[in-house]
Amino acid sequence: MNRALRMWRRVTSGIISISITGVLLLGGGPTAAAWDSDTLAVSGRHGLAVPGPSSEGPEGATVVRMVLACDEFHGEVRAYAIEHGYCPAGGDDIDLRTVQTYDCGSSWVYAYHKNFRGKMWTSYGFRSAQGVVVHRNISVGTTSGIGWNDGGWMWDESYDTERFVGNFAIGSYHSVTISGDVSLAWGGTCTIPPITAGSYL
Repeated sequence: MNRALRMWRRVTSGIISISITGVLLLGGGPTAAAWDSDTLAVSGRHGLAVPGPSSEGPEGATVVRMVLACDEFHGEVRAYAIEHGYCPAGGDDIDLRTVQTYDCGSSWVYAYHKNFRGKMWTSYGFRSAQGVVVHRNISVGTTSGIGWNDGGWMWDESYDTERFVGNFAIGSYHSVTISGDVSLAWGGTCTIPPITAGSYL
């Protein structure tokens, strides 16, 4: 078993344990078996295809770069990132002013009406430049006050989704903002900075 896979299993086992505890405290939700780290690792061990990155959203989407959170890495995760050139070596303190240069891929959001004027839709997603994403945590907010959290386990380098937001006055302007982070298979974290896209409905 190579070092990256050992590290990924150790990191996801910790995350999974916390998630299972939260589910048990809140009641309901998936069983512990659904979050087994061996199950999550199957696609890597058995050579199942991992889909390649998607495009950076539909035409007209607002696109920003995701940021590798080097200032938050410690221990083996930080050592791995430095060894592979993802983060600078340096001392324990990383200059936060330069963290924005650590490219982690791209994220995007798009707001629009579909089929009928006044009906607001949004689509958003991301594409990792640092390998497979095992968990996403995306917060979505709108000027109308409607918002939600899009979080979940996954095994892919990209993600995109579409959602109906609501009915509004024809010709009115509304916007959608997303932000959050994604967890990489090797233990790193990519930050999705706040991105806003708007549309006249």
